[in-house]
Formats: sequence, C-alpha cells, structure tokens
Amino acid sequence: LRNPDGQQLVLDPNYTLDFEGSSNNCISCHQPRDSYEIPATNSSGLYVVNTSRFGPHHGPQATMLEGILGANLPGSEGYPGVASATHRTASSCVSCHMGESTDTSEGLHSWKTTEAVCLQCHTNGIPSELSGFTEDMITLKSLLENVVGEEFETDADGNPVFDADGNPVGTGVPVVGLIVDFAPDDTDRSNSGIFTVEESQAAWNYKTLLEDQSKGTHNPGYSRALLKNSIEALQN
Repeated sequence: LRNPDGQQLVLDPNYTLDFEGSSNNCISCHQPRDSYEIPATNSSGLYVVNTSRFGPHHGPQATMLEGILGANLPGSEGYPGVASATHRTASSCVSCHMGESTDTSEGLHSWKTTEAVCLQCHTNGIPSELSGFTEDMITLKSLLENVVGEEFETDADGNPVFDADGNPVGTGVPVVGLIVDFAPDDTDRSNSGIFTVEESQAAWNYKTLLEDQSKGTHNPGYSRALLKNSIEALQN
C-alpha cells in the first residue's frame, strides 16, 4: 500500500504533487475528486450547481498544504506562492501526524498529532486554528446562506437545460441559499440552482476550508486568502 512517488492529481492531471517521501502515500486519498469542477470565469458569468454535495470531496488536505485547487478570487489578501507554506517546506504529513509516542491514542498510526511533535516548531504554543478562522467561516457561511440564485429548467432526464450559447436556462423561480443546512444533522449542503461564478467560487472555497479540517493551520496564508477574499466577493 505504500507509494513513495509523486501523485498525479485527479482534478488536475497535469499537476504531479510530490512531497518527496512516504507522505506521497497520503496524496492518493487526501485530494479533491473530479465530481465537480472548480467554478471558472465564463462569458455568462453563471455556474450551475446540480448537487447537494458541491465541493472538493472530503479530503483536500494535500492540495491545501500545496496551496492549490482553491478558487483564487481576487481581493485584498494576496495568495502565497505554491508549496511555500512552512508545513509544506519544513514538515510533512508523516512527521506531524505519525510522530513517536508511547500513547497509542496519538501519533504513530492514530494520525493524531502529538503535543511533543508540534512543540518542536511551535515553541510559543500550539495554535488551535488560524486567527479569526471560526468567526470568518461563520461570516462566509451566513453570506452563502443568503445568496439568491435561480432554479434551472431540466430536460426529460432531469439535467439542466442550456441555450444555444451554452448559457443555463432559468425558470424565474428564486433559490435562496447556496450553502444550507437541510437538518441539524445534515449541514453545509448545497442547493441546486444557477448562481454567479463568484458565488460558486466562494462556496467552493468554503467547502474546501471546511473539509480540510485543520481550521486553516495546514496552510495559513492560503487559507486566509481564500477565506477573506471570498467574504469580500460576496459583500461587494
């Protein structure tokens, strides 16, 4: 099951991600899948979301560490260089998550970081999250919950209808919320509908940051830029 070689990314087959060692094995699973495309600018300025599970899948940790495959919306926060995060250049998946331990509930094959491993670099204390991450995620989700899109027409097979120019055909019925909670135990889902590219990119970033599950600590600079610029895009 070990794979020490660089991994070709599922969502971008032209990119080979190489952590140079045993951490390459982690990339095989911990990357976005190709179920949905990252929303990109197009002539219509619109994007069709046709799923309740829009986003990069449950494990974009490897690409977040690399600083790629978010939707890089323009904004006041600059994006750091690819592969420039300290956790990428001076550490690794294995060294952080499989540290030596006499307690089998942490380190080793538990995949839980140990305090001793973290303190080797974080000598002033171990950060629980990127500063302001929780508050900013609440803000971004609130904005996405209040986005108003439009229902799309469907063909006989239930697929979205597009006109001759490739633009989605709407019904005129509003769709409130791109990211929504369907039930207390079924949260952060997506509504189907026609939304702007910027709204869809912000939703992609929200789900990427949420599914990364490090609260921004894997790659603080990239996480901050995705989060802040997504908020700005929806507020403008």
